[in-house]
Amino acid sequence: MDTIELVNSTLPSHLKMTPEGILMRTASSYLVTCALYSVIKLEIYKEFDEGPRSIFEIAQERKINPDFLQRTMRALASQGIFKMVSKDGNDGMYDHTEASRLLEDPNGIIGLVEFMTCPMVFSGFKNLSDTITMGAPQGPSPVGSYSMLNLVPKVREIMAMYNKSVAIGRKMSTNVFVDDFDLSRYEIKTFVELGGDGGHLTKRLLEKYPSIEYGVNVDNASNLTKATTARYREESGDWTKSFKTTEQCYFSCFQMHELDDSVIMKLLTNIASKLKSTRNKFFLVEPYISESNEMSFGAVLDLNMMHCIRNGKLRTDSEWKQLIEKANLKIESRSYHPNQVGVIVISK
Repeated sequence: MDTIELVNSTLPSHLKMTPEGILMRTASSYLVTCALYSVIKLEIYKEFDEGPRSIFEIAQERKINPDFLQRTMRALASQGIFKMVSKDGNDGMYDHTEASRLLEDPNGIIGLVEFMTCPMVFSGFKNLSDTITMGAPQGPSPVGSYSMLNLVPKVREIMAMYNKSVAIGRKMSTNVFVDDFDLSRYEIKTFVELGGDGGHLTKRLLEKYPSIEYGVNVDNASNLTKATTARYREESGDWTKSFKTTEQCYFSCFQMHELDDSVIMKLLTNIASKLKSTRNKFFLVEPYISESNEMSFGAVLDLNMMHCIRNGKLRTDSEWKQLIEKANLKIESRSYHPNQVGVIVISK
C-alpha cells in the first residue's frame, strides 16, 4: 500500500486525497504548524478543560480578534486538533479532541510540540537544501533580522525549550517501551542502562519488575542524580567509550541516534565482550524508520538529525543489522510500536 492509499484508507469518501491533494497538503503544512504554535503561545488550549466553549467569548476575555481566532481554530479542527461541536460551526463552539487534550499536561508532549512549532526553530530549516548539497549539518542558520543582542536571549530560550523537549521525548519513549514491551520472559536479575540521564528507565524497570535485584545507570557525572538506593545504582563515565559494570542485560533508550557509526561500533564491541551467555541481552530502543513507502514520523524526524546534529542519524533495520553483525552480535528479535518506537533484542 503506497502513501496515498494509506492516507485514503483512513478518510471518508468525500475527503479522499488525490495526488495533487497530497502535494498541496504537504506544501501547506507549515500553516498548520504556525497555527498550532499560536494557540499554544496564546494558551487557548487551556480554555476547554471543563468542556466546549465559545471562541468568541474566549476572544473577548483575552482581548484578541474573534474572527481570526475562529478561523485559526477551524483550520486546526480540520486536522483533528480541537473540534467544532455546534451543528453548523457558526456559533464558534469548540472542544478538545484526544490530540489537543494532550496539550493540557504541562509535563507532557506540549514541551516537544512547542519546540518543534517555534518559528525560530522552524526558520532554521530554510537552508535545508545546503545541508543536502554539502552532506553536513548547516542549521540552524541565523534567524531573520534579529540583532545579536536580541538573538542571544532568544537562543537561550530556544535551548531551554530544546532541552525540555528532548527530555520529554525520551521519557515518553521510555514509558512506551516499559509499558508495552514485556520483559518478564528474560528473567532479568541485574541490568545496566547506558546514558540514562536521571535514570528514568532504570527506575521504571525496577518499579515494574520487583524481581530485578538492581539496575545501574551509567552516564556522565553531571547527568546523574546521586540518589542511589539498594536497587538503583549509578556509575559515572563516558558510556560511549567504556564502562566497568558487567551485568546480565544492557539497555539503551533513544541515545544512539546522536552517535556516528564508529562510536556505535566501539560501544557494540564493548557490549559484545560482556555478553557471555544466552541469558545476556542488549535491548536497543530507538525510533523506527520504515524502509517501505509507509508513513513514518521517524523518517521525517531524521531530517532534524541530518540538518541540526553533527553525526545525527536515525537508522533503518538494515543499517542496524549491518552494524550489529559487524560487532559479531546477532539480532534475536525485533518489535515495533505504533508510536514509531522500535525495540531490537541483541545477543551474542
